[in-house]
Amino acid sequence: YIEFGPQLTNISSATYTRSGTTPIGTYEDEKDVSEEYSGSYLSGVLSFGAKIPLGEDFPIGVLIGIRLQYSFGDLMGVDGYGYSLGSEENPPSSFLYDSHQPTQAVSAGIVIGATYTIK
Repeated sequence: YIEFGPQLTNISSATYTRSGTTPIGTYEDEKDVSEEYSGSYLSGVLSFGAKIPLGEDFPIGVLIGIRLQYSFGDLMGVDGYGYSLGSEENPPSSFLYDSHQPTQAVSAGIVIGATYTIK
């Protein structure tokens, strides 16, 4: 099989968490950063694979494939320290960035499934 087309993804919530140990003690920083991210983004998806039957007269088979995704829009978000990356309309207020740093989502995965064929 081959899949090719658009995918719309909605981001419902985002949480930033950082923890570690210093000579003084341990720390944990957690905060809701949902407002720093885009509410949704559009991606292009390409996937291909095969259905492998488990027998000639047996209706159950195994589906194996690879799926790739690349987003076209800016996700905005935060960096590894929790500082806002901002947007084109609202540049970051952090001293680390003098302009907006755009981000995209890229992912790859393995698809494994079971199929049942109705004859």
